Amino acid sequence: MHCLLDEQKGMEIGETYRTRKQAKTFIGYIAQAEKESVQEEFAAGKFLSLMSDGCADSAVIEEEIIYGRQAVKGQICVKFLGIEAVAKANAENITSAITAGVCKGLGVEEGTWKKKLVAVSTDGAAVMLGVKSGVVTRLTADLPHVLPIHCMPHRLELSFKDAASKNPCHKKQDALLTGLYTFYHYSPLNRANLKASFESLGKKPLMPTRATGTRWVSHLLAALDHFLRGYSTIVQHLEQIQSPDSTGVRSDQQAKARNFYRAATSLDVIKYAWFLFDVLAHLSNLSRKMQKTNVTMAALHEALQSTKTVLLTYKRKPGPMLQSFGNKMTFEGRELSGDGRSFQSSHPNLIDDLVANMENRFGHVKGGLLHATNIADFGFWPDKVNMTDFGDAAVDILVGHFKPVLEDAGVQVDKVADEWTTLRSKVYQQPDWLEFIKKVTWCELNRRYFDECPNILQLVDLLLTLPASTAECERGFNHMKMIKSDWRSSLSGKSVGELMSVRLLSADIKNFDPKPAINIWYHDVQRRRRLDFMDGKTSTAAEMDDAEPEEDFMCVGQGRLLSMMSKKYDDELDKDFEVE
Repeated sequence: MHCLLDEQKGMEIGETYRTRKQAKTFIGYIAQAEKESVQEEFAAGKFLSLMSDGCADSAVIEEEIIYGRQAVKGQICVKFLGIEAVAKANAENITSAITAGVCKGLGVEEGTWKKKLVAVSTDGAAVMLGVKSGVVTRLTADLPHVLPIHCMPHRLELSFKDAASKNPCHKKQDALLTGLYTFYHYSPLNRANLKASFESLGKKPLMPTRATGTRWVSHLLAALDHFLRGYSTIVQHLEQIQSPDSTGVRSDQQAKARNFYRAATSLDVIKYAWFLFDVLAHLSNLSRKMQKTNVTMAALHEALQSTKTVLLTYKRKPGPMLQSFGNKMTFEGRELSGDGRSFQSSHPNLIDDLVANMENRFGHVKGGLLHATNIADFGFWPDKVNMTDFGDAAVDILVGHFKPVLEDAGVQVDKVADEWTTLRSKVYQQPDWLEFIKKVTWCELNRRYFDECPNILQLVDLLLTLPASTAECERGFNHMKMIKSDWRSSLSGKSVGELMSVRLLSADIKNFDPKPAINIWYHDVQRRRRLDFMDGKTSTAAEMDDAEPEEDFMCVGQGRLLSMMSKKYDDELDKDFEVE
């Protein structure tokens, strides 16, 4: 398709490389060029963190995806390193897959990248974080300074689930949202009728969405939002279905509609829905912040504390959405049943349990090593009156823990404390230091003071290298599922890895520079490439495809490269890429 479009523009593409086999070849060279760029980028860094997660693809093959993270002079870099098939999802095989993926992605031996390793972030599965023989334990054997990090958004989700699992009002709310989703999602007739009801009222259709089955708090908030905004239409449709006058509706459907209607018109359920909306809005904001690509551990300290403070206020007074509902006994013109006593007793318990669970699961952030990382967040820097010994103890803790990897990186650890004092003093000596702290970045401080304070700034790079989540891995799996779909489940692991490298690492087609890939392709042969070999021959590209059936590859890459390989560029290629 790309080739046909280029021909319509008047470009001479030629016939030699217009086959599926060559499309596959070109994708491989584009992926190789992108991987070499990543390898050069990570070779410049002195510290490395890994993020890994597992998922089954469309062929029911367990895949382990690996991302790398580093910071160089204050600039954070997160890149896809590779994806590896796992024969059996146990600790031994997953460890081997991650090790192989990192070695291929970085283009170095295991011993080389392990000297840079400072953290490994995964989900909380026992196979990953098991103390005795988990994957992280195996990866970091003889490396006691490497931090095992349980994905922060996963921790937040588990904190909420633990608190909600015992709450009677939440059980009712969850059963209603889940029931409405299945009621409309799996019945085309119910879904069509609900959509018609929305349209008859002049409203945008808001179908019930799935509230469970995912670890991100935001999905529950979205399901609750659709229920509350589409409340009047949903309840009206439920009322119509359960009516004795309705025709063509099965008795089991009427019974379900009757139960959903009863729950949806309960005062306890509606008040709890608004209360839960207030709670989830803050948890969702915190979760989204944790999932940002460049978020640091230091930046999460203050966010966690402020979220807990707001949640505790909801015990004493209602949040904005619950306050707007007030003490009404009706909602969207519907009379609500019950007296609300169950809600009054349930919602304080949810807050207490949620805050207690957050304290338990995030307690390690409040003190010790992870708390010491707050020196990398300017939001924690005090005013001039209290700046005298700010961060001194934290620097001592960090240097003591990461001393082996700092020394391997060439950092003079005995100078870090003095350079911290110097750097801190220079920041506070700025004419308008308060505005300076609000706007300054570590990239700017590196530009100004790296020559004077190289060792402390490299320690800051180490802190910025620490990942807070594995959200990037989840995004990578979304791309994998689009590439290896049910219709393309026979793609090999090598092909999937190359396609993902092109998708995740290369620039968009407007900014894509094909020359590095062309250079590799042109030189990776023993003989000279003959770009016009098939031009004018009787065999067409279509006939060649029929004669050589190959895997169904995307022709991204083929269109990108062929436009640079037409006969009009033959002389330029001979000149630019002549073999020495």
